[in-house]
Amino acid sequence: KSLTSLGISANDIRREGVIALAPVIKELKSLTSLSIDSNDIGSEGAIELGLAIKELQSLTSLNIDSNLLGYEGAKVLGPAIKELKSLTSLSICANNIGNEGIIALASAIKEVKSLTSLNLCGNEIGSEGAVALALAMKELKSLASFNIDSNDIRDEGAIALGPAIKELTLLTSLSINRNKIGNEGAIALAPAIKGLASLTSLNINSNNIGSEGAIALASAIKELRSLTSLNIGSNKIGREGAIALAPAIKELKSLTSLDINANNIGS
Repeated sequence: KSLTSLGISANDIRREGVIALAPVIKELKSLTSLSIDSNDIGSEGAIELGLAIKELQSLTSLNIDSNLLGYEGAKVLGPAIKELKSLTSLSICANNIGNEGIIALASAIKEVKSLTSLNLCGNEIGSEGAVALALAMKELKSLASFNIDSNDIRDEGAIALGPAIKELTLLTSLSINRNKIGNEGAIALAPAIKGLASLTSLNINSNNIGSEGAIALASAIKELRSLTSLNIGSNKIGREGAIALAPAIKELKSLTSLDINANNIGS
């Protein structure tokens, strides 16, 4: 019962394993870190896990990535996560929770105001889910790291998230890769990104951003004097976008990593 950290990742425990472990986990009142990712527990296993973790009031880090949670799993875990008032890091990556799942989780996440890191990558939340998430994120004033990679949020989702991201003044890492964001979404995100003075890492690669979006982002990026890593690769910025970005990048004196691969820049 003195355990503070428990890692049982990638053990193929599935639903049956969670049922066996849940009563034990429930009694670990000193636990601050729990990693139970990559176990395919499914929605039924999530029910048992939820009943256990809601008792862990000292928990600061929870990783439940890659567990086939789906919408039902997200729905049942929400009330448990809501009770974790000390939680600072939450990762629910690659669970295919969809827009309904994030809508269910959003009402819980907004109550965990201690969160500094939120990873929701690979969940196909779509633009509708992004709208629900944006409303929750406005409450997460302490957030320093936000990852929403591979969620198909598109322009509509980016437009919804922009005002919420703008309020996250402590953000140091923002990752919105592989979301089918085009010019319209990039233009909407630019004013939000511009005010993130503490940002050190920005990843917006593998979207559909063209020259117009790149021009808008350039005006924002040049203000990010703390930026050390910038990835805008695998977009469609072209020659005009590159010309706009060049002087902005020149202003980034702290930049140590830059990726603009596969952008059809030309000569």
